[in-house]
Amino acid sequence: MSVLPFYCSIFIFPIVAVLGILHGGWSTYAVVVVAFVILPLLDMVIGRDHRNLTEEQYKELEQKKTFRVMTMVYALCEITVTLWGAWYIVQPQITMVEFIGIVFSIGVVNGGLGITIANERVHKPTRIEQWCGKILLLLTWYMHFTIEHVAGHHVRVGTKEDPATARLGESLYAFIPRTIVGGFISAWHISAYKQRRRNRPVWSLENPMIQYQCLPIIFAGLLGLLFGTKAMVFFLGESVIAILLLEIVNYLEHYGLERQILSDGRVENVSVHHSWETRALLSNYVLLRLQRHADHHVHPLRRYQTLRVHDESPQLPAGYPAMMLLATIPPLWRKVMHKRIDEYRQHVFR
Repeated sequence: MSVLPFYCSIFIFPIVAVLGILHGGWSTYAVVVVAFVILPLLDMVIGRDHRNLTEEQYKELEQKKTFRVMTMVYALCEITVTLWGAWYIVQPQITMVEFIGIVFSIGVVNGGLGITIANERVHKPTRIEQWCGKILLLLTWYMHFTIEHVAGHHVRVGTKEDPATARLGESLYAFIPRTIVGGFISAWHISAYKQRRRNRPVWSLENPMIQYQCLPIIFAGLLGLLFGTKAMVFFLGESVIAILLLEIVNYLEHYGLERQILSDGRVENVSVHHSWETRALLSNYVLLRLQRHADHHVHPLRRYQTLRVHDESPQLPAGYPAMMLLATIPPLWRKVMHKRIDEYRQHVFR
């Protein structure tokens, strides 16, 4: 089966970002416009994809190495674009408008798709795929996501103990500081616990959490040595943009959804009821079908190109790019989402 458009679409963001930066001026913001204006509009025009693969198609696509190769190529592309951006931003002709535009553009590239690929890679059993994910997270100064996402979020999603699950009524602006701080603390506790179980010291370079804080600092220092102080500011700035994009997506994915407490006191198993999904066709291609998020939580080892939609899952009214914009306006967000939550709860618990 042909999946060429699915693979090629992952390069839209870096290509637009580089072309916009080279053109200069306000064009340095081109990728932001593509991501948050053009893509949502095209989602509305193109419509949705409700189809799932047949078992034969699933097995065929699962075995194809094209997807893995293309995402590895994308990782190399993102590394190259980030290093090029650090070099380009220190050129004397760069204005403040362009400086900010470059920071935003690379931040969107690294946070919009880089962390999406990293999300899939850190679940995989092979070392090369895991390291691919870690390198992409290094480019956004968020390497502890490797620990927290797999051993924290996927275990506690839909509970009050999960910092990455947005609570009903919680605004985006309250959620972001809570999830960033809570995610870091959670990753530290998980890593420290594993160190103690292995009879290894917590405060040592053997602890992955310490490694994950040192490596971005070293990378920032190398950028400073190679290109100057502005390159270090660029790295910090684009990392902030990428992290914010990631956490806004986290806000969308589980907002207001809770796992129930069973009669024996245990929390119910994770199911397709505990993640919002959206079937917007184009943004699903661009974001590697991350928006079929319920299936990812129920089958975290399933590769993104084979994720499925579930009629039992709660549905977002639009693709991630449009919903991210809506989330920045809490009254509108609550007006749209709380009605859907009420309707969904009536459907599930009737």
